[in-house]
This record gives sequence, structure tokens and C-alpha cells, in this order.
Amino acid sequence: MPMTYNEPTVPTYPASVVLPTAGDGVRSTSGAAPADPVWLKLQNGVAGARFQGYGGGIRRSIKCYASNAITVNPLGGVAVKVAGVWTALLDTTGTVFDPTAGGTVTLGISTRYWLYVTITAGALVYSISTTAPDSGRKYMTSDESQLYVSTFITNPDRSVVPYVQSDNRFDYYDTENQPSIKVLTNGAATLTATVTIGLPLPTQSHNASMRFSIGNNTGHAAVIYDFAGTVLATLADNGVIANYVNFHTALDTAHKFQYNVSNATYVIQGYVTGFNL
Repeated sequence: MPMTYNEPTVPTYPASVVLPTAGDGVRSTSGAAPADPVWLKLQNGVAGARFQGYGGGIRRSIKCYASNAITVNPLGGVAVKVAGVWTALLDTTGTVFDPTAGGTVTLGISTRYWLYVTITAGALVYSISTTAPDSGRKYMTSDESQLYVSTFITNPDRSVVPYVQSDNRFDYYDTENQPSIKVLTNGAATLTATVTIGLPLPTQSHNASMRFSIGNNTGHAAVIYDFAGTVLATLADNGVIANYVNFHTALDTAHKFQYNVSNATYVIQGYVTGFNL
């Protein structure tokens, strides 16, 4: 009689497949190699592969405008190790994750966190950690049970800096009101000065979107350079309104840039507004 094997909801990848011994019954539970597990293992592997390829593969689309709500749109196929076995689950609904766990978790001051997901009891479970992902941005370093999803930082008041994410492109929101992404405050160096970007740019990223602003002191100017000395932007005021410049650039491995102003009484402000990871 034919038997139907429905696609598993949480398939596991078989580490090996043992062919049945001649004469074993399809539903045998004894003998050298019962056939039943072979078909189940194969189906699990096929289902897992289908989940991971669903819609073209995993997609990270995230927005966060409040410290207690990170909206994670459907990821697609999630594959992690569960008790050492590769396991897959298809996410077609997404979630809203609260990193403060309803106020029971106190986030650190000016801290970078990483958002991960795992599979527990057939469901996706999200968590945060200060441990960065591996060099491939796939899983938590040394832990393939935790799939990398996102990253965010906090302000000195422990609030989450609002941001949006499309795969590994991140853009901060409301930039001039977020202390943790300000990298230059009242810059007034008339001789070229070097600034190292810290918290707002992950160490794994080597490019940044930046925003600089100047006041309205007529006749003054500022120049922004990369660490190699190439001019990235020049600002000049008109005595009426503040001037702004936005640009995206590659940075050296230490995340440095340089600047100078034309007069010591003239100051500029600088922010990181986004990055690619």
C-alpha cells in the first residue's frame, strides 16, 4: 500500500544516509538498515534546501523607531544548528522584537548589540548579544545555532538609535538628535586634525555615509578629507543659513577621517548617518 510523507515543518539535514539491506521492509523497525528513515532523511534534506531557497534566499528587511520595537519582516528560510544538527524553518510572517523584554532588560550605555535568531521547539527565538558575527556575517562567532539578523547601538540614555536596514545596508534616522552617532562636536582645528569613528560604525564595515554642517559665519570654510588626504567635501557658509553636506565614502581600516576649518572661532559638526556591513 502506498504511503504519504508530508513535508516536515522543521526539517533537519541528514548527516548521512544508510541504504537499506536487501529484504528490509519499507516500514521495518529492525534489520541492518530499515528503509523508512532513508526516505524521511532525504525528504528532510530536500525540504530544508527548499526553505533556504524560498523567494531567492534569506532577506533582512528591518526598521526600528522605538527602543522596544524592532520590526523584522519575514526572513524566509532560517537554517541553524539545533543540538548540533542543521535544522531549517520557513519564516513567512516576521516579528516585532523587543530588546528590552518589556522593560525587564536594561540596555547598556552607548553599546553596540547584535540581533540573532535560533530555532527552539519548532519556533524562531530572537536574542541580542554584544558578540559580533563571524567574518562572513552569517552566524554568531563560534556559534552556528545563532543566525545573524541585524545590529543596533544605544545612546548614552540607553535608548536605541532608530534605524532602517535593507540586507546589509543600514541608515540611521533622526541623525542630529542621536548623540551616539555624532563623531565631531564643534570641530575647530585650523591645522588638519584626525578623527577616529567609534561606536556608530561597526569594526566590520569600512565605508560610511556621513553628514557635516557649518554655521553662518560669512567667509569661513571647512574641508573634510579621508585618511589618505583626498578631499571628500568642502563647506562654505554664506552668513545667512547653516550649510550641510552629505556623502558616502570608503574609510581606512581604522575608520579615520581628517578635517580643518579656516578660522578657530568657526566650528563644524559631524555625524555618521549610515554604513554597509
